[in-house]
Amino acid sequence: MKKIILFLMVVIITLPLSAVYFKIGEYATPNAYSVFISDNIAYVTDGYIGLQIIDVSNPQNPVLLGAYETPDFTKSFFVSDNIAYVIDEDAGLEIIDVSNPQNPVLLYAYNTPGYARSVFVSDNIAYVADGNAGLQIIDFSIPQNPVLLGAYDTSGSALSVFVSDNIAYVADENAGLQIIDVSNPQNPVLLGAYDTSGSALSVFVYNNIAYVADGDLQIIDVSNPQNPILLGAYDTSGSALSVFVSNNIAYVADGDLQIIDVSNPQNPVLLGAYDTVYVKFVFISDNISYVANGYSGLEIIDISNSQNPVLVGAYHTSGYAESVFVSDNITYVADMDEGLQIIDVSHPQNPVLLGAYDTFAAISVFVSDNIAYVADGGGGLEIIDVSNPQNPVLLSAYSTYRSALSVFVSNNIAYVADALSGLLIIDVSNPQNPVFLGSYDTPSWALSVFVSDNIAYLADWDSGLQIIDVSNPQNPVFV
Repeated sequence: MKKIILFLMVVIITLPLSAVYFKIGEYATPNAYSVFISDNIAYVTDGYIGLQIIDVSNPQNPVLLGAYETPDFTKSFFVSDNIAYVIDEDAGLEIIDVSNPQNPVLLYAYNTPGYARSVFVSDNIAYVADGNAGLQIIDFSIPQNPVLLGAYDTSGSALSVFVSDNIAYVADENAGLQIIDVSNPQNPVLLGAYDTSGSALSVFVYNNIAYVADGDLQIIDVSNPQNPILLGAYDTSGSALSVFVSNNIAYVADGDLQIIDVSNPQNPVLLGAYDTVYVKFVFISDNISYVANGYSGLEIIDISNSQNPVLVGAYHTSGYAESVFVSDNITYVADMDEGLQIIDVSHPQNPVLLGAYDTFAAISVFVSDNIAYVADGGGGLEIIDVSNPQNPVLLSAYSTYRSALSVFVSNNIAYVADALSGLLIIDVSNPQNPVFLGSYDTPSWALSVFVSDNIAYLADWDSGLQIIDVSNPQNPVFV
């Protein structure tokens, strides 16, 4: 299991056409999938974590207001009149009162017949893209007593829905765009369809034009819904998954954020892009951020001006950079199958590889007194002498019970997050002969560990943060 750090990025919608785009703030959530902004509050669906509610009135310093843990996996939602309609996959649709963001309250759970993927709410009616069950139309005028009004069985798999002027536009995967009259919700009627070139995943409608993310961006005139006409298309650099349109600018999520001028739909033009790098781990020293960035390797970023971070250097490691530790101008990168990479960063514009040590699957690294401690997945804990970085030497290895995912060393004690085995505490005062001291079995998967003042803080997957007193390492105690 790899540690995943995902960031919610606050993006200002109204941008000049020649703008250079900078991230102005972030709030780290475990698995951010979708965001909705209303009155300076960001509502974020966060996978198995549920709904996160974040104050973004100061975008440089977003603050968590409250959260609601849903029973299944949340990806999509809609907020209207202080009610959040949350798609919870197998659990269907959760109706949550968010009028008090510090204390969101479940009003009702509605289990749709299919696999709920997306929801749009208009005039107290929820339109649910329900996978193979098509479009479900539900009256929520009394949120505690929802009533099914009607349904339309689309020919594909309904993944996204947008409603405008009593017409529902459904991104129906392999069946493309389906256009459905819902003026009589008890009897929805198909008006027309457009078979997009890929799999229709998301749809947004603006001024009688439907923008469909189907791997690329498809722009379709729906002014005559019985006869939709392709106006233009834009081949994004990745695979277009989602689209939002405002003021003739389309914002397309395709792995990065693509910003496209669609004022002339026959000729969409890329204005810019924001590279939302898949950050795995960050180490900060002297206003320099060292980023382990997966297949992109090591990135070195000057953050002395926090509102204008500047990439000053990079080193493309041969593996998959999971974690990084910096000491005395040397960066130690846990590079998965390529083991430990040791890189001189005294000149950050020109990082130079000094040496490497081939471990089983290096996931995390901690360096103290010229010894590198590597959490090596199924290879356990590797202890490596790096006093001569050109020739690192294995001192010993300690076989952990499961999969060593993270390591922290303090006062000659190594604390290892060992997946289902929880926290392992190991005496490394003699690095050639590490000795087991104790353990603490956390309720879930121990993914990451940090220790300060005899307190261990563990990220424990869906059990959240576990805080453990390790002042007696033979008998660690939950705080």
